[in-house]
Amino acid sequence: MEMPEFKSPWWREYRRRMYRHRERLSNEQIFRKSLKENSKEYFRNCTLAGMNHFTGHGVSLLERAFWAVMLGLVIGMLFYCLAYIWGNLSQPLIVTMESSTYDIGNIDFPAVAICNINRVSRRAIDHIAATAFDDVKYGFDDDKFNISYFKWLVGQTGRLINFEYSESFDKNISSLDKLNGNFDPRNLIQIMETVSPNCSEMLLRCTWAGRVTPCERLFAVRRTVRGHCCAFNYILNYDGAKSTIAKSKRQTVRGPRNGLNVLMDPLKDDYQFPLHPMVGFEVFLFDPTHFADLNGGRVVHRFIDINAGKLMQLQSRKQLATDEVRKYSLETRKCLFHDDYYSVYRGMYSMSACIIRCRIKTVLSLCKCVPYFLPTRDHEPVCSLDNLRCLNKYREKFMFLFPVSAESEAGLEQDMHDSMFCPECAADCEHTQHSSQASTLELTSTRWPGKHHLGPFFNDVNFTGLCFMSVFQPTQDGVLDRLDVVYYWFELLSNVGGFGGVLLGFSMITIVEIVYFTCIRFVIIMRSNYIAYH
Repeated sequence: MEMPEFKSPWWREYRRRMYRHRERLSNEQIFRKSLKENSKEYFRNCTLAGMNHFTGHGVSLLERAFWAVMLGLVIGMLFYCLAYIWGNLSQPLIVTMESSTYDIGNIDFPAVAICNINRVSRRAIDHIAATAFDDVKYGFDDDKFNISYFKWLVGQTGRLINFEYSESFDKNISSLDKLNGNFDPRNLIQIMETVSPNCSEMLLRCTWAGRVTPCERLFAVRRTVRGHCCAFNYILNYDGAKSTIAKSKRQTVRGPRNGLNVLMDPLKDDYQFPLHPMVGFEVFLFDPTHFADLNGGRVVHRFIDINAGKLMQLQSRKQLATDEVRKYSLETRKCLFHDDYYSVYRGMYSMSACIIRCRIKTVLSLCKCVPYFLPTRDHEPVCSLDNLRCLNKYREKFMFLFPVSAESEAGLEQDMHDSMFCPECAADCEHTQHSSQASTLELTSTRWPGKHHLGPFFNDVNFTGLCFMSVFQPTQDGVLDRLDVVYYWFELLSNVGGFGGVLLGFSMITIVEIVYFTCIRFVIIMRSNYIAYH
């Protein structure tokens, strides 16, 4: 008789299943398991293109490999696009043309400095000799000291402009020392203005904005790199870049008739100390708030011969900067605004003003004085003929700037020694650039076309021995440039999102998914596995 099979009660089987021994995992194993589960879940549900092909059911190994290669190519293209954007961000500023039809009425007319090639007037020396020779001659014991020699000595003050020094001049240094002793160095600026050619004698007729205007109302005697010259629209303060003395003029209507026209007499018989072997004028076109210095940048330099006319057609570009540019450091933007370094320049910063300030410091440190034609202050000694040897020694150094932007000084050691080092001087973020197309015409009564252009201005003029200059805007349009950032934040977001969306289907939802699966869902899975396997 077979024994009946014994079966345990159902509740025991239930308890056995519910309370069977659980597999226990370490914290590292739990983390890895949770990460794997979270990754599979993310790939199955994310919105990125092609991700579900890696973990989907029924996907073959070959198909997965194909999608892996495609994903690698797409990610490579995405990183290339991002690297391109990053490369643009390494130079985040750009100058673009905003308008090629910017009205010239919104652009300042350039300052115009007219300098006679002759820097010492013979008539002025004769006048000084007639009034001062009797007082000066008692200080000289040399028999050769006479009024002609005295005139020659006074004429040598022109060397304070070009710093010319020679052995023959060295032989007369003792006489010059005695002569300097009769003049107060503090009055040297006034003396140099006195011996300069007279603007009222040189400038015969002037027109501005279509009207014949007395030249003395348009021009003033101002110091330039060529000494005292006749300056138009030069509004910078007399003693440096700290304020302006007038409002800049602007040409509102195009054409030579509405520009600046000047008929000049070079005073050929008055030549005593010419800077060049010619008779005529030097003309400088520059920013009205800058010093007339060729080394300061953005200066147009022209020569006008006797019996010749110079027509200078302006092409003007005005550059403005957006407020976004100010947010970048000086090292990044590589330019300065007018109100930078306010304590020094009082809202009048320019690269020209900075270079002039640097030149003054350099000359002071080497020669213990400041050339009379530079903006000077009361406490700074003015260079006299006593300092000429030193000024001549470092003349080239005062003319050149060491390239601060050079990545390495290797091979530039001599340039460092023979040039000024002005690392604090950066370009202007906002400026006006004038260039000119010059035409030279023979100034004769039969061939000169001035009557046609300027109406009655030349009706009764004998052009023999004269010079003429016309500076004007030939068109009604200038150019407006804008210094701006390469990408604004919304443009950067648009570009990155555009590349990501086209290549991977990347969007804001993708970011939300990544945040959810990495920060929230992973924690939930981790907690669940910890309870189950720890």
